[in-house]
Amino acid sequence: MNQPQTDPLDDILQQVTAQLLEHFDSVRIICTSHVDGSTALYTFGGGNIYAQEGSVKDWVIRMDALEDNRARVRVEQSEEDDGDDDDDGGEDCPPTVS
Repeated sequence: MNQPQTDPLDDILQQVTAQLLEHFDSVRIICTSHVDGSTALYTFGGGNIYAQEGSVKDWVIRMDALEDNRARVRVEQSEEDDGDDDDDGGEDCPPTVS
């Protein structure tokens, strides 16, 4: 019976996760790779699944807050650069952030 071929990257993730679990209670690794014109997602984890999920959620919240702060700073800098200090009663539209 032939066994399905495994991706060598999966083996690497499994090995690294095992090494990290020697020092940490939980591990969740998320990686991407450019393959044939598209992005492949690789993820592997070990330890407490609830801690993994909570850690990932916390990281996403932190990254969202960081990007919100960066966008706010860009808007404030843009307003300073415009030099539009007159109060004409109209609202200035902030630049589109992409």
